[in-house]
Amino acid sequence: MSWDVVSDRPARRWPLAVVGGGPAAAMQALSWGGDPGEVVVVASHWGSGMGFMGDAELQSYRHELLIPGAPEELAAMLPPGRLRPSSAQYDAYVVACLRSVGAHLVDGTVEDLAPVAGSGPGSWDSACVLRVRNADGSSHLMEAETVVLATGSRPKPAPPEWAALGAVGYDEVYRMTPEERAELCRDKRLVIVGAGNSGMQTAALVAGLGRDVVILASRYHGIFPVETEDRYAWRGQSGLTCELVAKSAMSCRDGLMSGICIRLLVYRELELVPGEVLRFRIGYLDADNDVRLTRCSLPGRCEHAVAERAGDGWAEWREADTVVIWATGSEPVYPPSAALSALPREADGRIRVDEDGRTAWRSVYLTGASRGHRSVNEMTPAVAADRIVAIGAAGTASAASATGPATASSTSSTSSTSTPIGTVGESVRDVR
Repeated sequence: MSWDVVSDRPARRWPLAVVGGGPAAAMQALSWGGDPGEVVVVASHWGSGMGFMGDAELQSYRHELLIPGAPEELAAMLPPGRLRPSSAQYDAYVVACLRSVGAHLVDGTVEDLAPVAGSGPGSWDSACVLRVRNADGSSHLMEAETVVLATGSRPKPAPPEWAALGAVGYDEVYRMTPEERAELCRDKRLVIVGAGNSGMQTAALVAGLGRDVVILASRYHGIFPVETEDRYAWRGQSGLTCELVAKSAMSCRDGLMSGICIRLLVYRELELVPGEVLRFRIGYLDADNDVRLTRCSLPGRCEHAVAERAGDGWAEWREADTVVIWATGSEPVYPPSAALSALPREADGRIRVDEDGRTAWRSVYLTGASRGHRSVNEMTPAVAADRIVAIGAAGTASAASATGPATASSTSSTSSTSTPIGTVGESVRDVR
């Protein structure tokens, strides 16, 4: 596979360019051991990838969201006694951390990432040229010895066939004004596909707006740390949803039909009937819902559940009076680039990296959600401070150690401790 190389080269080559404006980018820039003026950070959005949640409280506690090395105190930016920041408050903290670095911050969108002139797909040792679109629509080129992509992730959208019939992503629901959310849900039955924290917290957001709510889970996640040690299980506002599920079941059992009804089901099938009007089937088994919280949502226990027997389980039909909200996780985001598209991928679509976050293109690294990190306290900088020597007066750069990122003039040898990351020509899975 081939790609274009850039011959219109900038006058300066940056030792390190970080693409992204979130906590991973701040952590990466703060880990730089040299002159911060030799680092450039490029982003079209500054703050975390959860900015669409606005004033909604995040699920993590403030101490779990700290960026190592940052002089700013997150606790000092919150009201006294506040244990969890809102998305907006955390974004302000991230931006303050980035500003404290002293690096060059560039507002812009990376439209392409390509090898410098004179190199090609055979070596994978080239430095990088970034084409950046400015806010005014103009563009400029930037050259970097090493690029770290801290470009994050985005919520997975509803599949096209569902979106065509009105299904919306949970992030779209958060972006709506309260009036728009109320209009979307008014007199509707709500089905939320996905029961991770995103789905559970969305259920709490819309609980009082529709006729009833059903949350569909691929498995029972459990409440952290009460039911499970998995710290990615339900926490924060998800606990409120668990309470609402249990209380609405109690109301149904006692014949109090005026309350909110929220059900939680582990499902096996979600079958969309082709056509111009929304109609779909939900299939689930008794055996999969044999825990207290899901058991109380089964037919015969919840008065709102209208279902028909289907073997060892049940089938429910939903039609045009239903709003489907998709909340099935996230997918990595990368800049558009033929060179990046040629890199080996993991089965889930992520670009393959070694233990240091380095891709097969030796000058390009990943960190944060684009690498697969699921939380701030799981993130580690992709390039250690002692890996790169800043550009000297002659405008050249070298790796600080034999295991550091390769430059345009370095060999293709790799660290003996590095995990193999594949070769050019392996199958590529399109994540878009």
